[in-house]
Amino acid sequence: MAEDYPSAALRPYNIEETLVHELLHLHLVTFDMSDEPKRLALEQAINVIARALVNLKHANIPAQGDTPNLNPTA
Repeated sequence: MAEDYPSAALRPYNIEETLVHELLHLHLVTFDMSDEPKRLALEQAINVIARALVNLKHANIPAQGDTPNLNPTA
């Protein structure tokens, strides 16, 4: 069975983070990437935003205005 991602990668593969990363590229396609420093800065920003959004989704934080259930057994 062929691997979809190299096992020697620096970070574990996260398909959800990868999907968010690529969707962010679609939203930010109009940014100026005329030189390497700008391209690299945008790529780093997209990496951080994608990771933060996925982590936030999994943090189980109630949405603004929602009242958390402090007594889940009741």
